[in-house]
Amino acid sequence: IWYRCAYTVQMCTIDPNHGRQWTAPSTGWNNNVLIGPGKTILVDGAKRDRTVWPGDMGVSSLVAYATLGGVESSRNSLDALYALQNPQDGRLPYVGPEVFCQKPWGDQCGDAGSWSSDTYHLWALVGTGYVFKFDDPTSRASWLGQIWSRYQAAVEYSLGNVGEDGLMQVKNTADWQRSGQGGYNIAANALLAAVLSSSVQLGHAMNDTAWANKCGSAAEQLISAINSQLWNNTRGAFTDNPGSSLHPQDGNSLVLWFNLTSSDRAAKVSAYLQSNWSPLGAISPEWEYEGKLAIGTFPGSMEVLGHATSGRADLSVELIRRQWGYMLQMPNSTQSTFWEGFQANGQYAFEGIYMSHAHGWSTGAAAALSFHVLGLRPDVDPNNRNDYLVAPQWAGLNWCNGSLALGEGSQVHASWELGADRREYSVDLDARGFHGFGRVGLPRLATGEDGMVVVATLMGAPGGVELSLIHI
Repeated sequence: IWYRCAYTVQMCTIDPNHGRQWTAPSTGWNNNVLIGPGKTILVDGAKRDRTVWPGDMGVSSLVAYATLGGVESSRNSLDALYALQNPQDGRLPYVGPEVFCQKPWGDQCGDAGSWSSDTYHLWALVGTGYVFKFDDPTSRASWLGQIWSRYQAAVEYSLGNVGEDGLMQVKNTADWQRSGQGGYNIAANALLAAVLSSSVQLGHAMNDTAWANKCGSAAEQLISAINSQLWNNTRGAFTDNPGSSLHPQDGNSLVLWFNLTSSDRAAKVSAYLQSNWSPLGAISPEWEYEGKLAIGTFPGSMEVLGHATSGRADLSVELIRRQWGYMLQMPNSTQSTFWEGFQANGQYAFEGIYMSHAHGWSTGAAAALSFHVLGLRPDVDPNNRNDYLVAPQWAGLNWCNGSLALGEGSQVHASWELGADRREYSVDLDARGFHGFGRVGLPRLATGEDGMVVVATLMGAPGGVELSLIHI
């Protein structure tokens, strides 16, 4: 499944000269439209729109880094979006060229264009934080400086929609296929909270302490409002809007993924999300396909990342086996890439023939496995170093190994293994050639016993490694 997530994202990484023509020709297809800068760009699907969609990138750019080791395609996609920013109010586009205004990259659109999504606007800002975090430390500050004023304008647009009650109101309601977007939506507010938290780090990187402090304060107030106005204690989940009876998969998963609530509530949210599972995957309450229950692979990616981030990678692995395992083994599928979404009965959605069978937003399983089961992920510190953290979650497995790119030409390899009696835990790190600092978190046994023996082998780390016991 991990490799096929990587292959799916690879299929969604194309030459910008080969975007899809909009509107489509009367017969056949035309994939020779310029859709952005550079030599490589990340799009929604290999054979679908072949266009930059910032919501899709909320997952695919994360997975492109975790599996393919780079951010160039994601950075070029973001550059295409920032170039189309609304000059009046700072909104970022719902979609890139050619869909944006039916013209290729470089052609002037005037006042025409699609700035119709507050959530996709926020996903572009989330992606900006990803690129900064994952990029080579020698180049990321320069790139961020080039877009900094545009980034700030985009954040200010969303902050301008926060009302006296402390929640952001969604005014531009286009989104993924979900219904009911608008109002004081939980998913949108969770995205803004994540953006504001990331903006603190970006502000410090730009030596803009005032901006960092402003965003930090705004994040605290927004998180407080989310927890006081959108929590339903009876259901153990967050509502779609204040007073709503809908408890969506996307918003609840994002609360977990972005660490926006207490550990007690997080456990209840995980249990609620698990209650929506079917034998084929997680039902998305906010999406029906032609009046029927459906399984959204975009919010499904959010869910596996949410469980894993909140310390329940065991739930992530179980859902991955169900939902991604079904897509992989279904006889009518490619059996090598993952889908845009499907009906709860296992049949295709999106009119069948129009459904994307290689869609980047469906690949979140790979990031959950790399960052939280293997446990190897970037750990950018306040001094702008590219450090790393190894904090595995066993998730019912006995061993795991993998690697991660950390800057130009630099990789860290990690592996862990449990002993036969699950009382011995070994971790091996190979950081030769990496100039940074690593931290290794050593989880307790699932039973809470303290008698675990830890064997750590650390190979040639020029910076250093710190061992610290953590509770997960």
